[in-house]
Amino acid sequence: MASVLRFLELPSAPDVSFWARLAELKLNEYKLSEAPIPAVGHYRANVHDGLASPLTLTAASFDLATEYDNQVKVEGQVVLLNTLESMKTFDRKRAAAAEAHKVAGDALSGRGEEDPARLNRFLVLCFADLKQYTFYYWVCVPAIKTPEPVLSLGAAPLSSGGSAAADG
Repeated sequence: MASVLRFLELPSAPDVSFWARLAELKLNEYKLSEAPIPAVGHYRANVHDGLASPLTLTAASFDLATEYDNQVKVEGQVVLLNTLESMKTFDRKRAAAAEAHKVAGDALSGRGEEDPARLNRFLVLCFADLKQYTFYYWVCVPAIKTPEPVLSLGAAPLSSGGSAAADG
């Protein structure tokens, strides 16, 4: 029997090591550049009903080759702005729409089926006051809102080799 598939917001959990590495990169490599910085994060599949596992960002997030055992890798980018004023006036709605458009494009083109990781993305917008060691940030994890509810036909372990629809 089909049931309505429920989605949870993916909360973010930037680790202190993420901010320390970002501060180091800002001072030594990126300096005044506001160009997007590629990054990766991760989350675990959750077994607790109604509770989402957070998107975790660490110092390793800036090493794009980082692999995570028993976790889902999420690719994204960090936009490190030079002033608090530019952080306040940044068009977040437009940035979120652009990220969601990428996800929708991959879903509709079939690229998301070939590589499901393309359906998860994130954007971190931040300003780092390195004199005070204070970070202001906003994390966007876009999701597509479908016009009709998504139905689940059941679930089966990936290792079973069968589909839930065929098994149930």
